[in-house]
Order: sequence, then structure tokens, then C-alpha cells
Amino acid sequence: MLLKTANALHRLLERIADASGWLLIVLMAVTCVDVVFRKFGVVGFPYTKAQEMEWHLHTAIFSLWLGYNYCVNAHPRVDSYTERLGFRRKAWIDLHRDHRARTAAEQRREIAAAGADLEHRLSALQPQ
Repeated sequence: MLLKTANALHRLLERIADASGWLLIVLMAVTCVDVVFRKFGVVGFPYTKAQEMEWHLHTAIFSLWLGYNYCVNAHPRVDSYTERLGFRRKAWIDLHRDHRARTAAEQRREIAAAGADLEHRLSALQPQ
């Protein structure tokens, strides 16, 4: 039951991420119009509103993709902490991170196994 719930959530997050991908096209269009109009100094264009729309779209895209990216371990890393390190040190950090990172399927299997174990223990406590 737990595995079915995890798979359903994964599919839901995947659909949300796929559907919200179209927001990138809207974001690109708004940004291009804003940049071109600023370059040519178009008078009367609501520059502040366009820029706010860009920030709102960035926020929406990030929020709608965050859950799915976490499930598939595709979240971005901030490399500013490791940029001064040598190649070997970075490789060890990545190796350790990859060793700890598990795929979403492995996590769902572990959750399902823990859920089945819990159900078994609870059923043993129930009076017959």
C-alpha cells in the first residue's frame, strides 16, 4: 500500500513538472520582450510589471519542479563551496554524495518494506 502511494505521488509530481514546463516558454517570451523593449527604450511599456512577471514565473517554475527533481535526485548543486578545491577532493566529494544518493525507486522499495514490516508487527499484536 505504501509503495502504491509513493508511486502515485511520483507520477503526480512528474505530471505537474511536465505540465509546468510550458511556463518556461512564457518566461522566455516575457524576458525577451522586456530586454528588447528596454534596449530600444519603448515608452509606456510597464517595465516593472514585466520584471515582476519574470520573478513570479521563476518562482512558479521552481516550486512546481522542486518535488519531482527531489524524487529523481536531479536538484542543482551549489558548486561555489567546492570551486577552490582540487580535482581529487571534488571527486571524493562527488563519490561520497553519489554513494549516499539513492534512486527514487530504491527509496520507494525501502519505504514499502518498512511499511510491510510494520503491518506484520501490528497484525501480530492484534487479538485473534
